[in-house]
Amino acid sequence: LKAASYLASRFHLKGNFIQAWNWEPGWAIVDCTMNLALLYWASEEINNSRFRQIADAHAQTVINHIVRPDGSTKHIVSFDPETGEYLEALGGQGAAPDSAWSRGTAWALYGMALCYHYTSNPIYLDTAKRVCHFFAASLPEDFVPHWDFRVERKSDTPRDTSAAACAVCGILEIAKHVPDCEKNTYKSLAEKILHSLTDNYSNLDDDTQQE
Repeated sequence: LKAASYLASRFHLKGNFIQAWNWEPGWAIVDCTMNLALLYWASEEINNSRFRQIADAHAQTVINHIVRPDGSTKHIVSFDPETGEYLEALGGQGAAPDSAWSRGTAWALYGMALCYHYTSNPIYLDTAKRVCHFFAASLPEDFVPHWDFRVERKSDTPRDTSAAACAVCGILEIAKHVPDCEKNTYKSLAEKILHSLTDNYSNLDDDTQQE
């Protein structure tokens, strides 16, 4: 509850977003989509709608300004700190402002699925599915994403196993809420990613670790 209160205190009222960092008062990041579940939980825990209202407001900002129509995502979005007006997207940890950082995509996928879990608002599930479809369509043959979906893929282009693992959680969350005729599609995708992670990327040697 204390963590939820700290998070809620970072809400920018005019811009309808949760501020990412102290040194940039107009910046919001896709990472924070994963934090919204904490606010929904807190709202239920103490029967205080304020936390839920903040989560809903930030979630809508994610939909409006972070998730693109094709389901890809931006990492950092900048707003005027005085007026709250949207200004631009920034590259952040992605390759460029118009790129698609795979870990950010996974956070949006899982975060929006959790928003639906707590609210049953269909726009959140639809957004999670749209991001999921982009994620799936952008995967290489072994189902573990490169660090950015829009960089040139070479044999030494880094993969992001954490993005894959996070996406698996989000995809399985989506599978809980879709009609029965869709469940196997999502479960199958999650299983393929998870099997590739365990079979191709896990290091079970206690003495060494791979990056």
